[in-house]
Amino acid sequence: MRTPGSSRLLELLEHHFALESLERSLGVGAEAIPTEVWEAGLLGPLRDFLGRPGKSLRAGLVQAAWRASGAPGAAPEMLAVMIEVLHAGSLVIDDIEDDAVERRGRPALHRLYGIPRALNAGNWLYFWSELLLGSIRLDPARELEARRWLARTIFNCHHGQAIDLSARATELGQSQIPELVSVVTKLKTGSLIALAMRLGALAAEAKPEDTEALASFGSSLGTALQMLDDLGGIASEPRWHKGQEDLVGARPTWPWAWLAAQLDSYSFARLRELARAVEASQLPATELASAMRSQLGDSATARVDAHLAATLDVLRSSVPDASRLTLVQMTIDRLRGSYG
Repeated sequence: MRTPGSSRLLELLEHHFALESLERSLGVGAEAIPTEVWEAGLLGPLRDFLGRPGKSLRAGLVQAAWRASGAPGAAPEMLAVMIEVLHAGSLVIDDIEDDAVERRGRPALHRLYGIPRALNAGNWLYFWSELLLGSIRLDPARELEARRWLARTIFNCHHGQAIDLSARATELGQSQIPELVSVVTKLKTGSLIALAMRLGALAAEAKPEDTEALASFGSSLGTALQMLDDLGGIASEPRWHKGQEDLVGARPTWPWAWLAAQLDSYSFARLRELARAVEASQLPATELASAMRSQLGDSATARVDAHLAATLDVLRSSVPDASRLTLVQMTIDRLRGSYG
């Protein structure tokens, strides 16, 4: 299974900013713009971010959906590339909105280049992904459907981000938290994973019912990914910077959802007292993380494993040929190994 690494993304990026390509793409005299202006304003920040190592999970899922649809060989490379570009754009924008400190082992882009340049770069990646989609030779009907789902996915992600930026675990009712976390996850993480699976199936010319089954699987897999990501934020030292941002901001995450569902009102209220102290900078976030881990015990890992097993079982009922799901299973194993 080949997925686009950072070297391929950088190759395409440099090609786009070559003079001839810019003139063809923009339709203006690109030679009038000094190369150092492009370097400072867009190419440099993009080269920095796209050159950082990522998991390429979504690109791998495009290939997995292609194979699960029964198509031979590999999916069009540009399909996997455009998914990774779209995801990169969402990370840049999310980091600005969350005022994140770090991303992929380096300072978040806005902390290096300022919010205006980072914001422009993140949005540019959204639009570049759409242009890359147009370079794939899909038949007109499937390309139209792919474009519609791309637009809907970005639309859904922005709804989810609006909730994520505004809801606080310290203010919501205990019974509200589990469903809210589930909805936000489906709108953000689930939508993008579902798109990767859907585009792989569309390119493979899968039957409509198979395409929907694979997209549904992607949405559910996205929930598992977010569960693992949120859990790692309080339980895994390499993920601690992300977890600290969530705890200080009192963002509703899956650990909050699980604890809201399993704790009595008195125990949950005590946990929220700690969270309010963290919000007010009266208590280190590490103490809240420790309390949440203690309350969760081993139940969180069991919940994630159960969700992954159920998700794969549903897909197997739609795709009974086990050989077509080999890449799907490999992706799940890689996901579990990366976050677990």
